[in-house]
Amino acid sequence: MKRVSKTLSTAVLVLFSVLLSCEEDDRSQTYLMRINHFTQPAFPYYTNGNTFHFVQTGKDIGSNKWEMLGRTIRGLNYELGYVYDIIVKRTDPDPNLADATPKYTVVSVIRQEKVTDDVTFTITLARGEPLAESYVTENEGAFKTVDGIAILCESFCDELPDKLGSLQTSEFLRGTFRHVDGETISLVDLEITGPLPNQD
Repeated sequence: MKRVSKTLSTAVLVLFSVLLSCEEDDRSQTYLMRINHFTQPAFPYYTNGNTFHFVQTGKDIGSNKWEMLGRTIRGLNYELGYVYDIIVKRTDPDPNLADATPKYTVVSVIRQEKVTDDVTFTITLARGEPLAESYVTENEGAFKTVDGIAILCESFCDELPDKLGSLQTSEFLRGTFRHVDGETISLVDLEITGPLPNQD
């Protein structure tokens, strides 16, 4: 508890000093953001990247509510398996520019904490019609997510391709994983589900 309190106190002090030192900019805001230890792969749309972070801001920090952020966070040296607390600056686009998106830039990293080896997490690996997509690639029996994370399929190596190709309308293939290292995840369970909140 003392550690969390000290971390939040540090974050408040850094945020306060940042707010005092930044020039006035009607399109920018600076705030505390927590980034979860795993990401969701997806195909890029428009100028967005193909890695979605799970983030918390404001009163949601410390809760079970996470939002997906499909934008690059400039200056963040992100590694799988770590939870980050950062001060981030969001700059909204000029309203006169068509199809522009907000930009996120790290001001300061407050905390980077590794999760324990027994922690599991679940991500979507594929979805069926009407927006059929697979976020997994295979090359000679080796699997990766579309954003380049290696998948150790363990006992699911034969089952994974079959399930990726058999999804029906509005079905999702979900994989539960453990971290191996910053570039590899290990599959521990596979499940086909119906639509999930905020994914239909």
